[in-house]
Amino acid sequence: MKVEVRTIKGEDTGRKVDLPKDIFGIEPNDHAVYLAVVAERSNKRHGTHSTLERSTVSGSTKKPWKQKGTGGARAGSVKTPLWPGGAITFGPHPHLYKKDVNTKVKRIARKSALTYKATDNKIMIVEDFHSICADLPKTKEVFGVLSSLGLQHGVKAESSKPKGRKKKSEDSVEETAKKSKRINKVLMLVDKVHAVKDEKDARAYENFRKSCRNIPGLKVSVVKDASTYDIMNADYLLFHESAIKTVETAFGSPN
Repeated sequence: MKVEVRTIKGEDTGRKVDLPKDIFGIEPNDHAVYLAVVAERSNKRHGTHSTLERSTVSGSTKKPWKQKGTGGARAGSVKTPLWPGGAITFGPHPHLYKKDVNTKVKRIARKSALTYKATDNKIMIVEDFHSICADLPKTKEVFGVLSSLGLQHGVKAESSKPKGRKKKSEDSVEETAKKSKRINKVLMLVDKVHAVKDEKDARAYENFRKSCRNIPGLKVSVVKDASTYDIMNADYLLFHESAIKTVETAFGSPN
């Protein structure tokens, strides 16, 4: 599968990148994706929830009133779960939610997720543009690049211009979407090693990262750190041109 490389203005550069078939064209394994996503979400849980049992609730251990003769219900403790302020029956206590997944399963899961995105034409490649933030964080400029690529919420990003005339209603929806300040969920994959070569590049990359984190729906990640959940959760994968060259190293089979 070949994907066109675009400029920051959304125009075709005339260059195409051939996506490796052993990464973007495998037979997807849904169960591996399920295991990887469940494990990642579980491992993010802190597990600090806690409730009080009868032994830990503050209060007297004295019997509130005598067993018989009051005309009311019998009671043995103010700590009973039946009373307000009492203990919690079978409540949660701090514990780990850690789940382990085999390394090979993780690798298959990420390849499967990438295959799904490639099949749905949800992968885009753009020229490296972190240098636009060389001096200061520039969220507006980064958002402008995403807008040029057609990634606003409600706009369907396409690799080429649609043929034929749209209906008037479709035009109005498209125009409204273009004015929107929201974008689809985008996972931008970069190559930090290529982007940061000296102190000046490091400053530009840090400004670029700060600019991106101001945009809701946009997440920036180094290729090798992208998880199965990140890939599946995104509407589009936006690769920097330099980052697509590291895909085989990051997601391919180990030597």
